[in-house]
Amino acid sequence: MTMPFPKKPWIRALILGSVGAVLVAIACWAPGPLGLDEVAAPQTFQDNPVAELPPPPQEAAATDLSADPTFTPFTVRPDIKNRQDLSSALEREYPPLLMDDGIGGTVLVWFFIDETGTVRRTHINQTSGHQALDEAALRVAEVIQFTPALNRDERVPVWISLPIRFQPPQLPAIRIPPPPGAPQEEVRPQATADPADGPSFTPFTVRPDIRNRSELQQALEREYPPLLRDAGIGGTVQVWIYIDETGTVGRTLVNVSSGHPALDEAALRVADIIEFTPALNRDVPVPVWISLPVAFTIR
Repeated sequence: MTMPFPKKPWIRALILGSVGAVLVAIACWAPGPLGLDEVAAPQTFQDNPVAELPPPPQEAAATDLSADPTFTPFTVRPDIKNRQDLSSALEREYPPLLMDDGIGGTVLVWFFIDETGTVRRTHINQTSGHQALDEAALRVAEVIQFTPALNRDERVPVWISLPIRFQPPQLPAIRIPPPPGAPQEEVRPQATADPADGPSFTPFTVRPDIRNRSELQQALEREYPPLLRDAGIGGTVQVWIYIDETGTVGRTLVNVSSGHPALDEAALRVADIIEFTPALNRDVPVPVWISLPVAFTIR
């Protein structure tokens, strides 16, 4: 029951000593545990109330509506309050050289009107082709006073485009004495432009009013393009409407597009069915151009 004594004990001792030295070296090389100050303890709301709260979102800067023409929804359009002053300004600001030469033109002017009805900014929408007329139109625009636009019962700032037209006064017929024995001839000035040719301003004291609002609502529903309606796409089209002395719509044009050609075309079809009371200049019916918003909305 005894084990034989090894013949060479020093060899075994040498091997065991070498193994031990290797283990000691490995132990010295291995990294030790982190110190308490190096351990990242999890943060909780109780330990650090700010740690888990997300930073407050930065509020988007309010859009400056007066920067560029843009559409603001409204139900009551601004109306001109001082038409007599406007007529006087048109006569006063008409460049004499152009008026004497019988040169006229229409300038489409953008107006930015604030909540009080005050004009805050104007610039050219469509030029007349004559720089002097464009500059005169901007001077006339500064004279105009408006009632505020309303969105239901709330006053809102809006951009509108208004035509300012300079028309040479109609001259009487000029008679030139004929040579002896020749028949007498009458020389007449060139006929004035037809107001229906394009948007222009005609002085009036009573604005046209819509007479068939129920039919207008039905037309809006009927003409709404189904593909856009089903896709939840709506929009507003500003439409120029020419109304003659009887209140009949004679012509319609897109003033400001909705961005969707199908909606623009539908708006023109809707405008064609509208019936108006005639515009009046004092007590006289007059033909006028007005710009009307036609809105297609998802219910």
